[in-house]
Amino acid sequence: MQYSHSQTPDRRIVKKLKNYDRNLYIRWNATQEWFELWEKRPWGPGVLVTTVTRNLFEPAPMEYCDLDERLLWWVYWADTHRHGGRKGLLANFDKRMGEMFAYFDRDTRQTHRDIAKDIWSAHAGFYLAPNVKKNSKPKFNNFKPQRWVMPDVQSRNSQRIFYRSKNNALRFNWKGRR
Repeated sequence: MQYSHSQTPDRRIVKKLKNYDRNLYIRWNATQEWFELWEKRPWGPGVLVTTVTRNLFEPAPMEYCDLDERLLWWVYWADTHRHGGRKGLLANFDKRMGEMFAYFDRDTRQTHRDIAKDIWSAHAGFYLAPNVKKNSKPKFNNFKPQRWVMPDVQSRNSQRIFYRSKNNALRFNWKGRR
């Protein structure tokens, strides 16, 4: 089904586009039947900036779209001169990427430190324990489950390791055990 679209752009939109940038102009593409936004160059042919189709403004197939204020908004947000030109955009991108990698490196280093502290604490606690273990293995024929008591002291070596203080352990033993 063929639609008959106007081949002349809306004067009001063209005037606003010229007020924004005098090098921008609208051209009708007769083979595809839609408008195109072009930019004049000081020498040589102009450069196609974008096609004015529905998919420019919303997720849709490439088909005819009337010229309206959305094109001016799109041109404003797509203008690289607002961000210092192409070099300014790339410099801003490089700065943000550097900050992101520095954050990832800092986070990775902290994770590696925590893992190393955990490994060292487990190794030192197993091989370099200052006291002999007093708990014997449970006898399963008369084994009674014990109530869990939360550890209340954080280890000095790692933020992830907690243990019970002496008072907490004694308080646990005094409740119904003696």
